[in-house]
Amino acid sequence: MSLHKAISSPTQSGKRTSISTKILLAASLALLTGLVIVGGAALYLDKQALVGLQRGNSLNFVNVMADDIKTTMMAGDMKKVDADIKDIVGKNRAVAFSIYNAQGEVRGSGAKGDALVCKGALCNRRTNNGKV
Repeated sequence: MSLHKAISSPTQSGKRTSISTKILLAASLALLTGLVIVGGAALYLDKQALVGLQRGNSLNFVNVMADDIKTTMMAGDMKKVDADIKDIVGKNRAVAFSIYNAQGEVRGSGAKGDALVCKGALCNRRTNNGKV
């Protein structure tokens, strides 16, 4: 029997893969899985940080607007208050902006008062109704 016949007639079917190839494949798969997980976590945490910053900036802007309008109201210039509110809503800085009296009614309208607004006005504190 020649040496060529013994080598060319394999007893096993398929290609043999070496142990180093299997280890390299397993390590590559583990590394790729880890990178995908870390990338996903980084994207999620970045989104949460941006949402938190936006919420904080929005609250700061609302507080600045409220202080400005409060100062103008204390000066007794209601025409300037109305102009400021129209400016805020007109430039899309706020979707809606209303000033309520002690009975919970929107200033200048004959609408019936809101109980939640009335409760907040009587307690002299802000109330949270779950709306953003």
